[in-house]
Amino acid sequence: MHEYLLKQVIKLERKSSGEWIKQVTSWTIKILESGKKVPIKTEIEEVVDWEDLPQDVREEWLKQEKSKAEIDVTEYRDREIMEMFA
Repeated sequence: MHEYLLKQVIKLERKSSGEWIKQVTSWTIKILESGKKVPIKTEIEEVVDWEDLPQDVREEWLKQEKSKAEIDVTEYRDREIMEMFA
């Protein structure tokens, strides 16, 4: 069985000064042993502490004073890859 990532989005939302909700949504295509392609949506949600957020995320929040953010991981990685070959 193979799996291909189509898109992945991370949403961060502040619940309190030290607590954040991180929701990761992934859209994948699984290829079963039979060869059939099946779309799958997976959502994972967890509570994270302020200290556990990446440094660049914390700096951005302090600068912009946002309580929510959405990051399209696949778009971000695609840009990084294109810059490598530019």
